[in-house]
Amino acid sequence: MTSPRDQRAPAGRPITIEDLLALKIVNDPQLVPDGSQVVCTVTTADAAANATQTHLWIVPADGRAAWQLTSVPGKDTTPRWSPDGAWIAFISDRSGEKQAWIIARDGGEARRLTSGTLAPTELAWSPDGRWLAIVGKPQPKPGPDESDVRVISRLRYKLDGEGFWDGRWKQVLVLPAGGGEPRQLTNEECDHTNPAWSPDGKWIAYAANPDPDADLTNVADVWVVAADGGVPRRVTRGAGPAAMPAWAPDGTRIAYVGHDNACRGATNNAVWVVPFPAGEPVCVTRAFDRSAGHHIISCTPTGRAPRSGPSPSPTGRSARRPRAIMS
Repeated sequence: MTSPRDQRAPAGRPITIEDLLALKIVNDPQLVPDGSQVVCTVTTADAAANATQTHLWIVPADGRAAWQLTSVPGKDTTPRWSPDGAWIAFISDRSGEKQAWIIARDGGEARRLTSGTLAPTELAWSPDGRWLAIVGKPQPKPGPDESDVRVISRLRYKLDGEGFWDGRWKQVLVLPAGGGEPRQLTNEECDHTNPAWSPDGKWIAYAANPDPDADLTNVADVWVVAADGGVPRRVTRGAGPAAMPAWAPDGTRIAYVGHDNACRGATNNAVWVVPFPAGEPVCVTRAFDRSAGHHIISCTPTGRAPRSGPSPSPTGRSARRPRAIMS
């Protein structure tokens, strides 16, 4: 039986492989500080090469036509504006391995900032635009008994998008924006992610769990380390997962996304705020019966949207995406 609505619908056709290959996936939009443009990634399928290409595009905020910023074959991802809006740092495998690159806002030749096997995955500009905090995997010192035999000693030995764990941990490093040797800030045997600079540029917050039994739990904490090096300090209390730290404009509080494991993995992610340098975390979205962030699942190329944390307003009285009070 068909409804009148079904009878009025225009005749269609089944979706085809060609339809899927024609899709352009737009992702990771980043607004320039002056609000005039957005940089984003656009992924297209290359059927002949059985691969995808991802490039950076600029979209004017006033509705004018978008234009392609990068075109070298490869995957250009994670675009991040410099504080003055003149440059865009990004990660690309155009040279064969993932590296950090930088390109002028108006285009031109991109310049590589890293080399070797660091394989950066995240970028964050310092407030003065002189430095980039990056997440990468420094090469460990060779051991006395190197072998091609894979020894599994961790529960989480394999990850989607990364494959088998290669024995290297993601660390936070600081790199001169003009290029140079990166300086490693973290050293614990665990992954360190989501670096965020304090407004005065003196501190970098990140998420990590250095506990040897971290694979048995979902717990992670927000940590803070001095930008010029030092001993990291933990600012959350290890009750559940914590990620995506974001500083209040006055540097006295850090917002983050996480939960307290009230229902273990079924607990809604919420926005929390913790005082810095010390204090008790407070959940500011407990009355909001939704999970903070997105839950996109897709089989399309790069269909998984990048994780997005709280974004404090310029006055510090609220945070966007999702909204949180920070007064």
